[in-house]
Amino acid sequence: MAEKIEKVVLISLKPQWWELIKTHRKTLEIRRTRPQGVGLPVRVIVYVSKPVGKIVGEWLTGHFVRAENVGGLVRRSLVPLDDLIAYAKGQPVYGWTIADPVEYDTPMELSALGVDKPPQSWRYVEVDPAWP
Repeated sequence: MAEKIEKVVLISLKPQWWELIKTHRKTLEIRRTRPQGVGLPVRVIVYVSKPVGKIVGEWLTGHFVRAENVGGLVRRSLVPLDDLIAYAKGQPVYGWTIADPVEYDTPMELSALGVDKPPQSWRYVEVDPAWP
């Protein structure tokens, strides 16, 4: 019987954003792009950048909010308006909804996903649905 594989997203976050996500205070992650060609909800696996440098948890994204006016994203993303404007550079951005964040009992190396370096923003990875 063939092993079932699931296409998921590996995302890089700064430690402070993960802290707000795992405590359910941040419910929208802002990115310039969004996954295409994957079913919803999308499983998002979280790599936290230095000083942590590990895969620490995950969440589900049930839908994406495309926004040309970033002002409406501040409350749920917790990103200051000036920072959102600078990040968007006049272009539309996507709010990735955050549901059911889970912190893993033991942080993992990227190699656990067959990845040797963290993504700049996000990337697709393939895993068994039961991973980790």
